[in-house]
Amino acid sequence: MQHLTLKATTTATDTELGQFEALASAWSADREQDTITGDAFDRSIEAWRRSGKNLPLLFEHSSTVVGHIDPHSMYASEEGLVVAGSVDRETEEGQQVWRAIKSGVAGFSIGFMAESRPHKDGRELYEIDLLEISFTTRPVHGATKVLGWKSLAPIQIATFEC
Repeated sequence: MQHLTLKATTTATDTELGQFEALASAWSADREQDTITGDAFDRSIEAWRRSGKNLPLLFEHSSTVVGHIDPHSMYASEEGLVVAGSVDRETEEGQQVWRAIKSGVAGFSIGFMAESRPHKDGRELYEIDLLEISFTTRPVHGATKVLGWKSLAPIQIATFEC
C-alpha cells in the first residue's frame, strides 16, 4: 500500500464586485433651491433603455469614466432617482471611488439638460435629459448617497501538491 502526502496552500482572492446602488438625485430642494418633479427622468430613462447603452459614471464631472450605470436599474423612489452600476477598479480614480463608496462618503451628481420653471427661490425641473452621473465628494444635493455595495463571501482557493 502506498501513502500520498499532500501539501495544501491557500490563496485569498479579490471578492469585491465593484457594484453599488445609490440615490443619485433627490426630489427635495438642493443647495441652489432647485427641486425635481417625480416624473422628470421618465423619458430619459426610457431613451437610455432603448439605446442599449449604459450611462457613464464619471469622476467629479470630468471626462474620466470610472464605471457605468445600468439604465434598467434606474427608477424613481420616494426619495429620488435610484441607480445601480459598477465601478472600474482597474484605474486609480476607480479605486478612489470604490474606497469612498465602501466608507460611506461618496456623493453623486447628475449631468443633464432640463426644462424648468421658476419655483420659490429656485427652479422646478420637470423634464430632465440625463447625460451622465458623477461620483463626487461635493454634491449639489447633500441627500445623494450610496444605498449599498456588493461583495462575495470570502473565497479561499486551495491548491494541492503531491
